[in-house]
Amino acid sequence: NLPELFGEKMPKPDLVIIQTGEHEGPDKSAAEIETLYEKKIIRPLAELQVPMLAVGVWYPTDNQPYPDWVKQIDDIYRKVCRKYHVPFASVEAYAKNPECRNSGSHPAVKWHPSDAGMAGYAAEILTMFRHLKRDHGLSGAVFRFPVRFPSKSR
Repeated sequence: NLPELFGEKMPKPDLVIIQTGEHEGPDKSAAEIETLYEKKIIRPLAELQVPMLAVGVWYPTDNQPYPDWVKQIDDIYRKVCRKYHVPFASVEAYAKNPECRNSGSHPAVKWHPSDAGMAGYAAEILTMFRHLKRDHGLSGAVFRFPVRFPSKSR
């Protein structure tokens, strides 16, 4: 919850990259997930005119599609981002690929992205940033808000 965390001393960075986990989980309704993501993360940054890029939920599935509840979270995040003109990219394709998650003996280590998974994140983020630069004549990381991402959704 950014407003509670920072209060009146909310920082204003040049760029924020938002990545959350699947911790909203299947126990929350779509309305609850949307409200939390919008009111606690996206809207406070938008009100400060902080440029943002957002990536979806990491949920490794070993060549299987995301479960419905995980897909729902990604879809809600995409919807909120679209409302605030925040570029959004799903990482489902990487999370489905077993080579993109860590190996190891502990489940927590196995859950997280490997170097290949992190390269996937980086590719998505860099693509979004390049679109911002190309489509808005941006130089460096400084640009004006709201940033309008190309209409084709990812």
